[in-house]
Amino acid sequence: MLNVNTAYKFDPGDSNSPVTDLDGSSQTQINLAELSIRGSNGTFTTAADNLQFARCSMEPIDILAYRQNVVWQYYKPNGRYTPFDISEELELRNRFLINLQDIDTRLEEVWDNSFQVGLRTPVDSNPDLPDWFWRVNNSSGDPNYYDYRHIGTIYNMDRIIDPNGRKMLNINTADAYDIYNTLFTIRNADPNNFLITDAEAAQIAVNIKDYIDGDDPNLPLTLYDPNNAVSYYTTPSGDTYYGFERPCIYISELAHSFIPDAVNPNIVHKSYAIELHKPYLIDNDPYPNEWRLVIDGNSVFIDSWTGGQQFCVIKNEDTINAPLPPISTTAVQDSSAIVFNGGTNIQLQRFVANIGYVTVDDINSVPGVDFTSLWLNDLSGVDNVRSIERDIGLPAGPPKCIRRLWQNASQATASPSLGAWNIYDAGSYPIQAHPANKPFTNIGQIGMVFRSGAYYDPNTPADRRYRIGYSIDTDEEYEVRINLAEPLAKPNFQQLFKYLTVFDPAADGIDNDGDGVADGFDIIGPEWKVPGRININTAPWYVIAQLPWVSDQLAQTIVAYRDKLDLTAIGSRDYTSRVGLPGLETIGQLNNVVDPNRYRSIDYYARDTNDLSGYPDLTPDDGVGYDFEERDVIFSRISNLVTVRSDVFTAYILVRIGTDGPQKRVIAILDRSDVYSPTDKVKIVALHPVPDPR
Repeated sequence: MLNVNTAYKFDPGDSNSPVTDLDGSSQTQINLAELSIRGSNGTFTTAADNLQFARCSMEPIDILAYRQNVVWQYYKPNGRYTPFDISEELELRNRFLINLQDIDTRLEEVWDNSFQVGLRTPVDSNPDLPDWFWRVNNSSGDPNYYDYRHIGTIYNMDRIIDPNGRKMLNINTADAYDIYNTLFTIRNADPNNFLITDAEAAQIAVNIKDYIDGDDPNLPLTLYDPNNAVSYYTTPSGDTYYGFERPCIYISELAHSFIPDAVNPNIVHKSYAIELHKPYLIDNDPYPNEWRLVIDGNSVFIDSWTGGQQFCVIKNEDTINAPLPPISTTAVQDSSAIVFNGGTNIQLQRFVANIGYVTVDDINSVPGVDFTSLWLNDLSGVDNVRSIERDIGLPAGPPKCIRRLWQNASQATASPSLGAWNIYDAGSYPIQAHPANKPFTNIGQIGMVFRSGAYYDPNTPADRRYRIGYSIDTDEEYEVRINLAEPLAKPNFQQLFKYLTVFDPAADGIDNDGDGVADGFDIIGPEWKVPGRININTAPWYVIAQLPWVSDQLAQTIVAYRDKLDLTAIGSRDYTSRVGLPGLETIGQLNNVVDPNRYRSIDYYARDTNDLSGYPDLTPDDGVGYDFEERDVIFSRISNLVTVRSDVFTAYILVRIGTDGPQKRVIAILDRSDVYSPTDKVKIVALHPVPDPR
């Protein structure tokens, strides 16, 4: 149902809407105001304001304050707010959608022709059965027939508990150790469906840490890494795994100039250059002593690299006898240690706190590239200048550095592009590699995390290196990321959503349960409850369609998938072939709702090659129009706002003496959201007699 105390509005067409009203981060983005578009309620904005006036009373109509003081306050608003109460709920829950015509609650008066429609008591004479059906089913040609009391509630709740009844892990505040162990909890619960190696678990744990860390003042300093510091985790077996952190820097070109002496041809004058590339301008520039090149064991520390340059060239140049071509970048550094040949090992390393320097790129590790043939051919080529380039993407295109695609010796060019964009294009798809350096907005964003290493470890045997994902040379995105859209893949990462969350009342600094104590100091009872989410296993399609970025067509397809309906008659996938009972066991299964009709498919935004240039993408214009981010973007935006279970129920109870004796009806509203142990009891929120309609 739509919670009339937590839902508000969603208007992506409003140019003044901040990202916090469009990113799926709050229950207030569930579009309750959509229900006002009938009757004489004025504009959408006016109707939304009227709703907020009714709920705020003496308090300012500030949605951010309302979220904190009402939405996340379970039982007692913090301030002079007037959310709708149990009197509204009892009116909404009356049997058979019957409207008590002599009782008008505040909710019924907020909007015209919204919550007061329907059959009345005493029952209208000669009630029309199809008319009643349309009130419930939203199948009439007249949209005003649909009775919103059927889908509205003042009170719904579910708990962030895993299948074992324990609190879900908040990946925004958890350390690598807890993430690692939670992944094994999932594996142990379903080893055939979530077959994950120790190495993958460790790599995911540190990659999550480095994806979210950053200068966020709302997170305790002990729970996240300093900005740009690489996470590391040493597993019980003693192996150490490193995360993938900004700034992302790679070796992108090698060049030399070998010129025979004009007098003595046995003497060859030599110059060398190594180009480094930082593909993302948004990244901070590297700092001195944070990065170094290691050439056959000799270290060359990279000087301060500032000013937003995307290239840095470290050179050893004989400017008189063997000059290099002009270098475009202003980030240029001289070092006599820049000398290499066919057998030289060139590594790029970055500093990791408490560990030392770790290798993040290694030129001799690239399969299929014979550098020995290139450098032994010293005096060949035009002007004896040679260059070998990496495919880093074009200036107007997305970066491809993570793929480690290099020219081979036969493709080496006599026209280096030092300090500028490379010409070489391997023709492969890009893989974005850009940690956000801020907490996850939605749990669905976990699909942007690498499940394999993005740095090369030269000390790891080749077979194991590939198995844990160190060798990202020709791999596609599905081989290196947490893939949410492949339920038959092993491991099935859709299982993550049974155990992981970013919606965590126990870490929000709010006294959610109103007992006078907040979060870490609250020992009276757990604050594990989330109000106002939509249960995708029970909600009708119209309710699901009020989620941000979900269309009516997609909502109907979600219901069809959930209920195993056969939609082949309208050209859609035959969902009757699904095995098991109707319903979803994890919100991750929403990623399976794909359909030949793109408008009915959750991967709608990845159905073309156009780069999404705005919302719902939170990083628009990234140059990639068909990657996991766009495929999963709708799911990501709704992942905080949906659930597969409920904890508040309405029971209609009939007590009768004998077959035809006197009887009594009552309505009971029951809340089990505080049940965490066998001794806890269900709360009776209301127990109210129901008069017989006549």
